[in-house]
Amino acid sequence: MKERINWIDVARGIGVLLVIYGHGLAATPLRYIIYSFHMPLFFFLSGLVFHKRKNEKYLSVLKKDFKRILIPYFIFAVISFSLWLSNIPFNRITEDLLAKQIIGIFYGSGNNGYLAINIVLWFLPCLFIVKQIFWFISKLPGKFIILSLILFSILGYSFYFFAPTLKFPFGFESALTGVVFFGLGYLWNFVPEKYNQLFKKYAISFLIGLILITVIISLSNFNLYGHQVDLRLNRLNNYFLFYLAGVSGILAVISISIKVNKNKIMEYLGRNSLLLFVWHLVVFSYISDFVFLFLTSEEVIELRNVYLAPFYCVVSILVILTISKTIRKTQKLTSEKLLA
Repeated sequence: MKERINWIDVARGIGVLLVIYGHGLAATPLRYIIYSFHMPLFFFLSGLVFHKRKNEKYLSVLKKDFKRILIPYFIFAVISFSLWLSNIPFNRITEDLLAKQIIGIFYGSGNNGYLAINIVLWFLPCLFIVKQIFWFISKLPGKFIILSLILFSILGYSFYFFAPTLKFPFGFESALTGVVFFGLGYLWNFVPEKYNQLFKKYAISFLIGLILITVIISLSNFNLYGHQVDLRLNRLNNYFLFYLAGVSGILAVISISIKVNKNKIMEYLGRNSLLLFVWHLVVFSYISDFVFLFLTSEEVIELRNVYLAPFYCVVSILVILTISKTIRKTQKLTSEKLLA
């Protein structure tokens, strides 16, 4: 069990690096590739550890998910709103602007201008919906779980194809697609051990093949439609290419994670992936203020992909982890003083 936890943390670490680095990139083929699977990966990894909870009663699951997902979401949203408000010039603050962001927090969708305070927060309420849906799916016999995931993939794609501008609270339209990857993660637990060992033995060969497949399919999907896949927007482009690129990208990350298995840095990033995920764009905004003191807009565009994207990635990680560690130490010292 410990080995399994190690590589899952490594996979989370890789996933959050891809998210942060992808947000640092401008429109570029590497960004299109990353976007084709980085959010499906997080739904997959969440489903991977869901098997422990399938036998719990629904009200117990609902209560735990509310505490572990929605309460942190609202806390993060309030802090993000405060930081966002403090950075807006007073003469630009209007009632409509404030109302839209406050409503957006409760609407829980990162679309139509909502959650501009911190757009990445969309994932948390969407994950909450995904977990509620899948609890009921998990009660079905195995073959019906697979059938349900196929039906949800079609339903999620139907919203993209027939009603792309329709955006529900808590990203429900994206959750329909997220359920598919969450379910695939859950089903991974039932893959026979001999296949897991085979996957581990030939991890490098699988990795090379899967990367090639992901690159070719994701870029093909982009070229067909002229814009990148984005699960937040429920923008999937071609149905078959979307799922092929998503699954192959996930398997590529799994293959390298299983091969690496134990890596203190990646495991540490994985254990702190939520904090890194939630706060990196906020830190990006402060880094940008600093960068624009020295560079023009034209220079930023020119340097963004090669130099600034890795710079933003590294600095934001260091800042978030340093602040987190400082807060934890302060809380520990305060607690010790109170108990003394």
